[in-house]
Amino acid sequence: QGDLLEIRASDVEPFPAWLTIINNGDGTALLTGTPANTDGGDNTFTLEVVDGAGQSSSQQFTIVVEANSPPTVDTSTGDQSFDVGTAVDLDASLAFNDPDGNVLTYDATGLPASLSIDSASGVIFGTLTAADFLDGPIYGIVVTATEVGTSDSFFVDDSFNLTVSDSAPPVITLIGSDPVALTVGDAYVEQAATATDDVDGDISADIVIDSSPVDTSVAGTYTVTYNVSDAAGNAAAEVTRTVNVSAAANKAPPVVTPPSDTSADVGTVVDIDISTA
Repeated sequence: QGDLLEIRASDVEPFPAWLTIINNGDGTALLTGTPANTDGGDNTFTLEVVDGAGQSSSQQFTIVVEANSPPTVDTSTGDQSFDVGTAVDLDASLAFNDPDGNVLTYDATGLPASLSIDSASGVIFGTLTAADFLDGPIYGIVVTATEVGTSDSFFVDDSFNLTVSDSAPPVITLIGSDPVALTVGDAYVEQAATATDDVDGDISADIVIDSSPVDTSVAGTYTVTYNVSDAAGNAAAEVTRTVNVSAAANKAPPVVTPPSDTSADVGTVVDIDISTA
């Protein structure tokens, strides 16, 4: 009694590598250490108390380390496809889960220039442009979810393809009159049309105009057709122009105005004016 007591680790069941004991020399000691995620679970060890006479007593202890589990991808976002002009609102966070309920932040690589990701919510947003289609159209995207507020900084990736598509057809607009009125014998003069596309821009030069049915030598109603497709193969709705060819109006026959009665002597030159109407 009254001996100084030493508290130390037992050789029978040594300490975990991350744990250290500091003997205060007064019958007390301090256990200190920082477990790593790999130290999760039961950490069991034995302490010995030794007096000045070398007598000892031991006690087993267990420290349970709650390991931090990394986030996981439960269900991948999967491949996505959107048309040019679409306002994208894609929640990529739905792919991830953190078993410990830790807060995650999000980052993404490979996005089209018009899209961004909200680091807090994981929502990919923006409106796709023609440039996104021309620069792609297929983008390999990697979304990374990273733990916040833990020393482990665990992260996990979800990869998928995003395709920017061009399914909108061009639009044809007629120039000039519709219908066109002609008379038999007149020449049909094409007034042309314009065509615009959301990706290819002005494709008026690609319009196929078929005016072959128009026969201005015969009275009737004729149809001129206009068609065009964009580089993606989307065909515009066919546009038509009506050409009405009418017969020439009937003209009254000429009328001869007879001269007034006159008399002439033999050997006299006779001049008589005759007119028509």
